[in-house]
Amino acid sequence: MLRLKTSAFARSKTVKLRDKMAMAKEERISFTVKEIDTMTKIVKGEGSNLEIRESLYNRLSRESGDFLNTASITNKFDDKLTPLIYLLKTIK
Repeated sequence: MLRLKTSAFARSKTVKLRDKMAMAKEERISFTVKEIDTMTKIVKGEGSNLEIRESLYNRLSRESGDFLNTASITNKFDDKLTPLIYLLKTIK
């Protein structure tokens, strides 16, 4: 099992993220450590908030389209990306 160092605030955001992205029919999507590392590097990288959102969305659409469909994320402007970006930024 993957254990990440996060603050209590980040853990509460994780619960809210899970609630916001309630999966239809209890479907679960998981990411490998390598995928999480890649997404973390994207969100901690250089660029404006929009560029980061676009990079993360493009990566997810290429590699994890099932996640986007299940979470009902339709484009880089979707507000559902915000808690995911925040969560990824808290990973140490």
